[in-house]
Amino acid sequence: MNYWEVHGILFLLGIALFPRITLLLATSVPFGILAWIGWVLCPHLLVAIIATSYYWHTNPILCIVAWVVALSGTAGEGKVVSAGVAWVVALSGTAGEGKVVSAGSRRMKSR
Repeated sequence: MNYWEVHGILFLLGIALFPRITLLLATSVPFGILAWIGWVLCPHLLVAIIATSYYWHTNPILCIVAWVVALSGTAGEGKVVSAGVAWVVALSGTAGEGKVVSAGSRRMKSR
C-alpha cells in the first residue's frame, strides 16, 4: 500500500504536529490495548510503528522520517516535562530591553 494513494500532505502534517487527535479522528487502524497505551504515553512512537508496518515496502524514506520525528519528539517532550522549564521574558533595565531566561535555571528578582 502506498501512503500517497491513501493520505495526503494535510494528514502528514497533522500526524506530525498533533498525533493524538489525528490518530483518534482520522485513522481506521484497529487499536488493541497496546496501541491505546502507546496513544496515551508516546503517540509519536505509535505513529512510527504503524507507519513502518503499513508503508515500509512502498515508502521507506517516509518511515525513516517518521522514526526520526518520533524519537526526537518523544525525547524532546520528555526533557521539557521532566525539567519543568517555562520560558519567560524578563525586562532588564529601564530601557525595556527584553531577554529570555529560563524560569527553571534562574530566579527572577522582584523590585
